Amino acid sequence: TETALIARAVALLTVAVGWRELTRPFLPRLSSQALALTLFLLCQAVVNFSGEWLVGGTESKVLSYGLAFLGLGQLMRQRPLTAAALIGLATAYHPLVGVWITLCLCGVLVWWRLRRPDFRPSMRLASAAAGIWLLCSLPGLVPALLTLAEPVDEYTRYAGDYLQVYYRLKHHLDPMEFAWWRYASYAVLLLTGLWGYRRWMA
Repeated sequence: TETALIARAVALLTVAVGWRELTRPFLPRLSSQALALTLFLLCQAVVNFSGEWLVGGTESKVLSYGLAFLGLGQLMRQRPLTAAALIGLATAYHPLVGVWITLCLCGVLVWWRLRRPDFRPSMRLASAAAGIWLLCSLPGLVPALLTLAEPVDEYTRYAGDYLQVYYRLKHHLDPMEFAWWRYASYAVLLLTGLWGYRRWMA
């Protein structure tokens, strides 16, 4: 019990500090940051496809999200090497969370490059950031890749794939497994995000 309480406290503190770093440039007041986090967690808990959660237990993805928030906050402060290290650590704690956040960040950088021709990041700096990210992510990436490459007999591999894909994650194969209101919720979120972007950022 004590271990679970300590682990949850550390994980939630990491998320809270990371969120504060991420939102401070836009929301300088602590009350606004707390309200934004409340809305984020509400949307994350209710408006999702597969019941995914961020706050609710002790799991590596909680630390991963917190470290990723910290990294994105550092990136907005123009500290790309620190950001790369933190997002790399986020990947080490939870490879799926970290890799998806990294891919989204790369997509944003490409989008910025297309929208703003004057945006020309230094290749030397980008290479250093990529190297730091890889170095920090290896403690989590290597075991994950070794698990995928581990030799097992065909029956065990088939049984694992069958249970994982057709039972646990069958919504990956059949989008109609989701209720209609989940699609509607994401449509509302998308329209709200576009409106907010046009209202405050454009």
